[in-house]
Order: sequence, then C-alpha cells, then structure tokens
Amino acid sequence: MNDFLITYIAAAIEFLSIYIILHRFLELTLIPKPLEILYGLFVIFLLNVIPDDKGNFLWIIGQFCYLLYAVFMANKNIYQGFLLHIITIFSTLLIQFGVIISYSLLFSPKTLSNLAGSLATLLLVFIIFFATPYPLLYKKISNAAKPLHLLLINSYLIFVFVLLIFKTDQTSVYKNPFFLLSILLLILSINIGLLYYDFTLQKKQTELLSHKKNLPIYRALIQDIRANQHEYSNRLQALSLLPATCKDYDSLCLALKAYTKEYSHSLYAYPLLQINMPLLAASLYNLANQAAEKNITVHFNAVSPKLQSQAPEYVVSDLACILLQNAVEASASGDYIYVSIDCKDGAIVFEVRNSSPIFYTKDELQNFFKKEYSTKSPCANSGLGLFYFKRTIERYQGAFGYDCITYNNHIWIVMKFIL
Repeated sequence: MNDFLITYIAAAIEFLSIYIILHRFLELTLIPKPLEILYGLFVIFLLNVIPDDKGNFLWIIGQFCYLLYAVFMANKNIYQGFLLHIITIFSTLLIQFGVIISYSLLFSPKTLSNLAGSLATLLLVFIIFFATPYPLLYKKISNAAKPLHLLLINSYLIFVFVLLIFKTDQTSVYKNPFFLLSILLLILSINIGLLYYDFTLQKKQTELLSHKKNLPIYRALIQDIRANQHEYSNRLQALSLLPATCKDYDSLCLALKAYTKEYSHSLYAYPLLQINMPLLAASLYNLANQAAEKNITVHFNAVSPKLQSQAPEYVVSDLACILLQNAVEASASGDYIYVSIDCKDGAIVFEVRNSSPIFYTKDELQNFFKKEYSTKSPCANSGLGLFYFKRTIERYQGAFGYDCITYNNHIWIVMKFIL
C-alpha cells in the first residue's frame, strides 16, 4: 500500500478514536454533523501536509486542533473544553501506551507500524468505551473539586513534557517500555499523594462544617448552664421560704416533693458531663431539655466515660440524636426514657429505651428502618431518620439492634447501635 495513503488512513483512525471518546464522554450520538466531518477532514489534511521531520511541531498542532474540537463540543466553554481535552488525551495516550508495551513484550517492537498501532488503539477504544463504565469518568471528574482539576492539568503538562522529549527520539519509546512505565508510575505516585492530601483536606472541612452546624447546640448549652447558675440562688431562696408559707408538716412535705421533682430534671443529665465527647454530650443534653418541656424525663447512664468509635464524633452524635428524638416523639407526658452509653472493644454502645402503648413484633420494628415509613402524621421528613440511621451504620460497618419487651406490666421499645 502507498505510504502516503497509509499516513492518511492512520491520521483518520486517530481522529476517529478522539471522535468516539469525546462523544462517549458527553453521551452524544456517534452520527456526525456536517461541520464535524469538515473539521475532521481539515485536521487529517493539516497533519499530513506538515513534514515528518518536524515531529514536535506536528504533535503540538495536533493537540491544538483536538483542543479546539473539545472546546467546541463543550458548548464553547473553554475551561470545560480544556478539561475534556485533557481527559480525552489521557485516555488515548494510556491506550496507546498499553498497545506499545503489550506489543513490545509479545513481538519485536520494530514490526509495529503506525497503521497497526492505530487500528489496535481504535479496537481498544471501542471495547473500553462501549463495554465498560469508563465513559462516566468525565462526568465524575467535571463535578469533582477544583484540586482534582489542577491535578489533571499538572499531569497533562508532565505528559506533554515527557512526550516532547520522546518525540525527538521515537525509538527510545519502543526500546525502553519499562522506562516509560517507570515515568507513568512516578506520575501516578505523585498524583496519588496529591489526591490523598485533597481527601484529608475535604475530611477536615466536613468536620469543620459539622462543628459549625452544631455550634448553636453548644451556645444553647452554655446559656442553659448560665441560667441554672443564676436560678440556683433563686431555688435556695424559694426553699428557705417554704417554712414561712407552709404552716403544717404535711403541706411542707408536699411542697418539698413538688420542688425537688421540678429541680431533679437536670440532675438526670449530669452523667453526660463524664463522657469525653463534648458534641455528643451537648446534643443529648439539648434533646433532654426539649423532652423536659413536654414533661418527659430522660435518664442518662454513662457506664464508660472514655468513649471510642471508628466513626467521627459528629456521626455518632447524629445517630444517637436520631434514636433519642424518635423516643421523645413516641413518648407521652409523664413518661421516662432511659439512655445507656458504654464503650466495648473500641466501639461505642448506645442504647435507648422508651415506653410504648403498642407492642410491636420484630417484623413491624424492622419496617421502621425503611425509607419514608413512619407511624407519625405525614410530613416532609417522616420516615427518613431511621432510614438514614441504618444506611450510616452500614457505611461505617457498625451494628444495630431493636426489640420490644414487656417489663413490670409496661411495654418498652429498645434500640441500640454499636459503632
């Protein structure tokens, strides 16, 4: 076959590979538009009129043409087009390197022609972009954080630098595939380090946002402590005046019982001061105060003050508040709720017990954890709390349990998690 015709066919196959990758990334039909056909013919012609001895210049012109095409396909958005171009070129280069390395290990590198390499690349493009979920990569990366985009740009510039060096001596690519593989592994290791740094940064930002979200709880707790300190002197004064207002022993006893019952609500929350998770303590104390306003008493028992968990503290607090909030909503005025907090084998054990007017079977309790299932009146958030609770426990590989028992002629619902 004529060498001139072979170079045109190889260039056409390369453009076809880029065409397929771009359209699969953007989830577009493979049927070309007239303008795309004209642009493809122009690029193929342009890349073949430039002399072969100007290899670096030829490669740069090709990259510029493909960049313009990517920007056009990205609705003329330069940033998204540049990002699309980088991911497309990365995909193409990795496939080409895979072809080169595989061929050099199986056959003599000198027997790999441009046409055979282009055909092998096109075949792999069809397999990868039609038989795997690889085309979803662009959507995920375009929606990712900016550091990942900068990471790709950095990798692309390194690739350009390495390839321009190799273009000056193409035989070094075929003779030293392991050297090329070492360069790729070096780039990969650098990028993994940057990604790990970005992951750690995002994790810290998530914790910071959680603390900001729970800051009102801390402020409410501080205000409540200040109010209790101010009220302490008033309570002492009220107790000191009881003998003057109660003229007989019976009335004095009744008044003392009434006062001490009213003042004892906050005492049940004092075990929370022992635990080493301030956010968990503040969140539970805040819910206990809300329960007290409904004349519902929450008893806390901190079995172990030193708590540990494989999940962050804000996650533990969210899960604990879901169970306690559901218990408060299921209780009536005058009811008691019992909360136990323990730590075993490096995991927190949190249990909530509340009374129930109805006895539930295990199957009925299991329905509580289904999405949008609720025994309360319909509202926007009904049925989502325990569903989120279950999903979060599973994500952190924890465990949870539930039961309905009868004790002292009372029905109790018991829910717990180990995390």
